[in-house]
Amino acid sequence: MQPNASTNTVYQSSVQYAKLDWNDEQMPVATDFEDVYFSKHDGLEESRYVFLAQNRLSEKLLHESNDRITIAESGFGTGLNLLACCELLASLASKKAIHFISFEKYPLRRSDLKRALQSWPSLKEYADELISVYPEQLLPGCNRLHFHQQQITLDLWIGDIQDSLSKLVPHPEGLIDCWFLDGFSPTKNPEMWNQPLFDAMAFHSKNKASFATFTAAGFVRRGLQQAGFTCEKTKGFAVKRHMLRGHYLRPETQLKNTAADARFISNYTKPEQQTIAVIGAGIAGCNMAYALTRRGFKVCLLEQEATAAQSASGNPQGAIYPLLLNAEPHLNQFYWQACAYQRRLVEKLSLLGEDIPHQFCGVFESDYDLKSETKHIKLAQLYQDFEALEYLDAQTADARHGLSLGLPGLWHPNAGWLSPAHLCQALLNQSHASGNLEQIYNCKIESFRTTNDSVSLSYHARDKQHSTQERSFSAMVVCNGHQIKEFSQAKDYPIQVVGGQIEQIHTNEQLQKLNSVICYKGYLTPANQNLHCLGASHRFEQESREPSDVERQQNVANLGKILTGEHQHFRSRVSVRGMLRDHCPMVGPMPDYSQILEPSYRDHWQQQLLAQHPHCYCFAGLGARGLSTAALGAEVLASELAAEAIPLHTQTFHAMAPGRMLLRRLRKNRPLLADSTFR
Repeated sequence: MQPNASTNTVYQSSVQYAKLDWNDEQMPVATDFEDVYFSKHDGLEESRYVFLAQNRLSEKLLHESNDRITIAESGFGTGLNLLACCELLASLASKKAIHFISFEKYPLRRSDLKRALQSWPSLKEYADELISVYPEQLLPGCNRLHFHQQQITLDLWIGDIQDSLSKLVPHPEGLIDCWFLDGFSPTKNPEMWNQPLFDAMAFHSKNKASFATFTAAGFVRRGLQQAGFTCEKTKGFAVKRHMLRGHYLRPETQLKNTAADARFISNYTKPEQQTIAVIGAGIAGCNMAYALTRRGFKVCLLEQEATAAQSASGNPQGAIYPLLLNAEPHLNQFYWQACAYQRRLVEKLSLLGEDIPHQFCGVFESDYDLKSETKHIKLAQLYQDFEALEYLDAQTADARHGLSLGLPGLWHPNAGWLSPAHLCQALLNQSHASGNLEQIYNCKIESFRTTNDSVSLSYHARDKQHSTQERSFSAMVVCNGHQIKEFSQAKDYPIQVVGGQIEQIHTNEQLQKLNSVICYKGYLTPANQNLHCLGASHRFEQESREPSDVERQQNVANLGKILTGEHQHFRSRVSVRGMLRDHCPMVGPMPDYSQILEPSYRDHWQQQLLAQHPHCYCFAGLGARGLSTAALGAEVLASELAAEAIPLHTQTFHAMAPGRMLLRRLRKNRPLLADSTFR
């Protein structure tokens, strides 16, 4: 089992930023530890010698067969070790990717990071890239950042390193190739340097993973040896006499133990030549195609409509903000991360020249009734030190969003709205530019079947139902929302069909003052091309896409309860979504109900992985918050397929598993198919 896995809530309420002083040489000094982050005269050389050279990083980047090197670091500090890796990667002209996982309890604010890195003019190119993606407001947990033309992925875990490592999703063969044991010295930061840290390092190490550290302290060497590392003293940097380096040989028993602990990890093996079928070209499918092609996977995108983003993803505007529930910390954690990741993606695509109408103008959730007021007050107390959430009184709220509502509520300063269809097209443009995307439209998938090494799809053109084609793929990801249940293998999946109608209304003198999204028993966006979007109704278990006058009147009436005035209607639009009762999407391997429902399987389910359809995955059930969750959800599944580190806590990752509700019933010894919603 994973060492020291915590059963507590998966979030901390705020980020504790580093307290800094700046000495006469303009170097940052951590006041809590009374120690400098680096030496201005030889800090970069020390990084190159201690961590890069002693881990033989040049050799690994040039000669190892893997297309990615994963480095884990204790203590991100100013990011100097990461930038040294960027410099090395560029100097070698290596095509390998670096996945850099760093754990930091007291991160620097963006302004302090920028100031600290001015000490290294030779690294300015890489420092500027890092600063451009480094968030103004970091989140507890994993902050996944991409830069250096996508060749560098940084997972910056904020919080205690032992707590973070205990929640890192394990992989049967380990995750880490190299360890940089950095941070402040053991004498000044003894809480970090202990046996649980060394044991966690072993747990997540690949076979033959290396480590290096600037210290040669005896208790550090003995702790690493006890965890299973081979340790060697070698010449320290400059005047330092000794340092430690070594490696880890992963026992076969550890492979088995970790596999048992990784119940939700798929059994996908990346073949030499792989094409992955992605079914559905809505917000889920387009994000999935982007996340896969960016990693070098060949993707065939199959869509039954004539173009992308024709269903819910075709709404003219959609809000991006986290779904927060008082009793669901793991779900809250996912939504915080997902919204931040989505915002970074939109900003990056815009910098690449993609046309995505959007505004990160804030979202205001009003206290429109007693139930919402009670919920919002509790959330404000839960996240009282959180920079990304604020409870506003009525006067302050009106000043922020621009209308005279006279209602208090929650303010999300980093949230906003965007055009889903434009985002889908931007993602497809970038995927196509990679040379790894094939697109097939007007294509109806009839069925699929699996073999030991592939999945075959039967499909036909929508206007040629009697001309069926069959094609094999190395894997399949189903991203077609509620229509996943049209496959016989998924007919019992606990996805509810929910239709919804939105309205577009013309702007006017009153509405022109609106400068953020407001939510009530519905939502209203700022104007885009002189039209506001408001909605939405809910049609449970209805797939009709015909607009309803009754629902139009209901949407307008809901707005009228908080905002008086006449509004000129432009048009209505109906879309249909799939959602789950627990408000979390299904991300991962498709469970095989035919096997799970067998009595022989149920009798021994605890001794095996949840039965899966080989090579088949789903990304479904995004519901009304697909714009908020699609980018990170696709990134999680692509990471799983590529055997990369997952940018989520283990508990959050498990909460997204497609088979989670079956497991819930198995644990409680309840009927597996008692109803369609898996309460």
